[in-house]
Amino acid sequence: MMLVLHTLGELRLGGDWTAKLSSPRIALTLVAYLARRSPRPVSRGELADLFWRERDAARARQSLRQVLLELKRIIGDGLVTDSDRVFLAPGALALDVDGFESDVAAGRWQEAVGGWRGEFLASADNLGGEDFRLWLEAERESLHRGLRVTVRGLIERGRANGNWREGIAWAQRWIELLPLEEEGHQHLIQLTHLDGRTAEALTLHAAFHARLRAMDSEPTPAFLQLGTALERDAAGASGRRTPSSAALFTPDLTGRGHALAELEAVWRGVRAGTPATVLVEGEAGIGKSRFCGEFLRRIASEPLGATILRARGYESAPHGTLAAIAELVTTLVAAPGASGASPAALGEIAILAPAIRERFPSLPEPTGLSHGLEDALVELLSAVSAEAPVVLYFDDLPSADSATQQVLMSVSERIATAVLFLVTARTGEDRTSAYVELATRAGVRRLKLQPLTLGDIEVLLGSMLELAPSARNHLAHRLHAETGGNPFYIIELTAALVDDGLLLPTDAGAWRLEPSETGRPIPLPATIREVVGRRLDRLGLDSRRAVEGAAVLGRAFDPAMVPLVVGVAPATLAGALEELIARRIVRECTGAPGSYEFTHEIMHRVAYDLLPAPRREALHRAAALAYQPRASEDPGAARAFAYHQAQAGLSGGLGRPRSTRRQILLGALAAVVALAVVGAGLLRKQRVSWDPRRVEVAPFENQTGDSSLDAVGRMAADWINLGLAQTRLVATSGGAGHSPRAATLVRGRFYADGDSLRFRAEALDARSGQILVVLDPVAGPRSKPMDAIERVRQRVTAALATHLNPRLSDWTSAASKPTTLEAYQE
Repeated sequence: MMLVLHTLGELRLGGDWTAKLSSPRIALTLVAYLARRSPRPVSRGELADLFWRERDAARARQSLRQVLLELKRIIGDGLVTDSDRVFLAPGALALDVDGFESDVAAGRWQEAVGGWRGEFLASADNLGGEDFRLWLEAERESLHRGLRVTVRGLIERGRANGNWREGIAWAQRWIELLPLEEEGHQHLIQLTHLDGRTAEALTLHAAFHARLRAMDSEPTPAFLQLGTALERDAAGASGRRTPSSAALFTPDLTGRGHALAELEAVWRGVRAGTPATVLVEGEAGIGKSRFCGEFLRRIASEPLGATILRARGYESAPHGTLAAIAELVTTLVAAPGASGASPAALGEIAILAPAIRERFPSLPEPTGLSHGLEDALVELLSAVSAEAPVVLYFDDLPSADSATQQVLMSVSERIATAVLFLVTARTGEDRTSAYVELATRAGVRRLKLQPLTLGDIEVLLGSMLELAPSARNHLAHRLHAETGGNPFYIIELTAALVDDGLLLPTDAGAWRLEPSETGRPIPLPATIREVVGRRLDRLGLDSRRAVEGAAVLGRAFDPAMVPLVVGVAPATLAGALEELIARRIVRECTGAPGSYEFTHEIMHRVAYDLLPAPRREALHRAAALAYQPRASEDPGAARAFAYHQAQAGLSGGLGRPRSTRRQILLGALAAVVALAVVGAGLLRKQRVSWDPRRVEVAPFENQTGDSSLDAVGRMAADWINLGLAQTRLVATSGGAGHSPRAATLVRGRFYADGDSLRFRAEALDARSGQILVVLDPVAGPRSKPMDAIERVRQRVTAALATHLNPRLSDWTSAASKPTTLEAYQE
């Protein structure tokens, strides 16, 4: 029977062997050390130094020989010793901690927690020298990480089932095992609150807070924020709450406690005089600006004072090159200490802030040197930071003009005083050279904001509105599944539930979920459609086609099917997939190598909804054709075939193969034609006559879900066509039957946004499928859609002036009197 060494809790060797050792504590600790190192050998000198460092070398080696002799009698040949080395052969004895780690790795969390009977080598704290204590601390921390994983998983399992009491029991177990860890207490407090015992949760919070203060330790910002939320909920529960006072649209900053703590630690270093640069990264909507805003709010309230400079990058800079630098300089020259800069530096700065000459009228003229502005900014920042530390916050660096990026990069690298450069950037977007340089520069701290966890979402919802614990848990699961934990999407979808009557106020002033909400897709508000739509608009042609094909195939898709659907070469798709992964639009499926999925359901829904109806049907026909050969043998292919057949509007089924094949072939031909119009390129080799002056405007797609508004789409196309025809500078086309064909295609869509309709339009080169321009959305009253359509016409005309005829810009405001929706519905 194999010997078992127990190291968790009581240190002992199985059977009665422990009593046969003259120094069992040091002997068994040495065995544990060898077992954790097995099968790597350890020199006798290292062992003597680890355990008997206080003795001279001869006596230490003598003590080691005696312990090894006793252990050899017990373990036998499994303990291998020679003149210089010692090691335990694999399988020489069993270690309880190995079983614990195996349970953790296999996901046997209850068994793992059950096997944890106490601290690893609890009796060895005062053994050995400093090197041994460092090893012991590292081993314990590694085991604690595994313990946290298991208990956290058990707590989340209770949350997922809505079983707060089960989660509370595991949180209490966490505190028993690791009593000073804040996370365990935080879980217990949150779950007690979710269980409806807010007063008890406040008591638990106050007790642990007091315990931390007694140990001269500070809680994290997340823990303090939890206390604030509990106090607010307790106050709300004591009186009648109304929907307006539920603060639906003022959610707390949630799930960012650790990142805030890290940023505040950097700031303490800056206050001490050490400059720093922090790059805050994350996908669009993850809350970078909100996170930085909270940090700036905190330091602005500090009694020690600080100078805060703010600017942001714009994709279309409203004031030209270096506008953002001018925005920073205007604040900087008014800050205390600015007069400490030299007249020469202030003279250079006056290029961007002419008003400075009113304060300093005798400034010299700028030198005109290429680096003059950068030198002046470094000097001015140094002078201001000598009075008080400075935060230079620049939101969305990659969107700034290249000159602004170059100046900021140079200044941030050269500054040597108390200045914090705080910069944000979107991951998955175009990376400018300045972004890449900043992200790879030595010493730059990168904070990547992660999606919210299920628990974070529950806390976020609790800060927005009062819901019963079970309803809040249910809604958190829905939102987590649909949004992937993106805070912006979570907040907007919650608002959409209210707008659509699926989240309703109760007589008591709280909120409840409408029973019909279960199973229905959460409506996508216009704000989300626009954010995701802009991300998709930035894609290259091949990547956009790949997204369209993938969206038709489903949230998860086989990449091998995409070329068959959109008609691209596999090599082209490989490059497109790389871009889509880099932009965080798709990712590889966990546990299914070779398969991909959209990063979250919203991304898939918007990508699918943006497809014009004819193109969507054409792609479904192509997908049905691709699945048809395998449909008779593969049940999965048969289901996919039937689904795409139905979505393409084709009749017939697998039981009628001849009719189905004919229909699918006809559908595939239509798909090829449609793909050529929007740039799939399948007909590029055919001889098609294109007229570069001719423009085709397709009816705008109705995405409101209200078929009575279908006429709005036709009205938009007719009105834009009429406006273009009146210019006599381009020819308009009523359809594909004209020869030669229109080289430019205008298409669009519209969707509901409360009582408004929101229109989006884009122009494409019909020969290549390249998107020429994507227009900003235009909104107008639902009752008077022509107001918005007229503005769309003006923007389309102005946009086409860039690509077709500059004289079109003179016609952006000229058109006859608009018609009415009623006229189109008659």
